[in-house]
Amino acid sequence: TALTGSDALREHLEQHAEEYREFLARVRDLLQMEIRITTVASPQPAATSGREYLLTKQAVVEAEENYAGKLRSAAEDMIREWKVRKTQNSLRCYALVSRSDAAAFRQRMQSVLSSNPAVHVVLSGPWPATEFLDVIVKA
Repeated sequence: TALTGSDALREHLEQHAEEYREFLARVRDLLQMEIRITTVASPQPAATSGREYLLTKQAVVEAEENYAGKLRSAAEDMIREWKVRKTQNSLRCYALVSRSDAAAFRQRMQSVLSSNPAVHVVLSGPWPATEFLDVIVKA
């Protein structure tokens, strides 16, 4: 969020103080892990039609979503919340996990990551749980 100065920041915090308090209480002992999934494209001839192009794109999206499902299932018992966001070239998954489960979560993800060479996966974190904060600022 970009605010125009300290007065705007102060006003924003005053307006949303309760939301921030609730969020901080909710994620007190939690952290965010990020998983970025990109399908490794095999060399294919150029699409000869718009339909072929869209079918190829659809297959990529489905492969990424299926892989995200496998990753989530591998650590379902540790994940408090899960969010998925599609970007232009990848699928970004965010897992909210307990601080005490961070190492075990990473291990489980690593065991699944090594099993599919057609998908490139980057696991990062721990991060602050910013992806799970829903305060919206209108500029």
